[in-house]
Amino acid sequence: MPPFFQSKTKISEESIEKLVTDSIKYFKNQHSTINLISRKKWAFQRQLSLCDNIFEKEAILRCYALFAKTLINCVRVPQDMPILVRNYYYSSDYCHIGGDETYYSYTLFDDVNTMLLKASFTAFVFSFIALPFSVPLSLIVLGTSLSILLPTAFYALVETVPHQAIVKQEEDELFKQVHLSLSSEKPIASIEVIAQTTPQVCG
Repeated sequence: MPPFFQSKTKISEESIEKLVTDSIKYFKNQHSTINLISRKKWAFQRQLSLCDNIFEKEAILRCYALFAKTLINCVRVPQDMPILVRNYYYSSDYCHIGGDETYYSYTLFDDVNTMLLKASFTAFVFSFIALPFSVPLSLIVLGTSLSILLPTAFYALVETVPHQAIVKQEEDELFKQVHLSLSSEKPIASIEVIAQTTPQVCG
């Protein structure tokens, strides 16, 4: 089920920000890493402040919590970072937030558009399967599917996919920098201290 239509435990924005802040403590004086994390944090906060749709806001909060938990877990168990990052990208709570001017590339409309795109493509394929059995039915299904498939595919290619690629590039850079910082020979702060003082976020 797409993330915007899932019912999950509500998450406090304050508790999420606490996780991110605690993660940043580990990277004291490592300004490149702190700047990338802070930019990502600001992107989430900006979209939450601009969002007036309750479903979109809940989706943003879930993704924000996913990011915060992934980040703090990378700090706690740096050797598991490849698995943690992979799970982050494949989570049902993941959505693309960031990009140029931190534009939020995944909205409720994107979610609906994706479902329509998949449904219309399925109908498009079905129209050819039905052709030997009923030409009129096949033509009706073909015409209807194309009328939906073409605009939804155009929107996905022009709007959604390019924005998602930008966000993915930013996040790859962020996690790469975090990995470099965690791999440094002289960490500034103690992972154990952060782990003991960090609250758990449910969701």
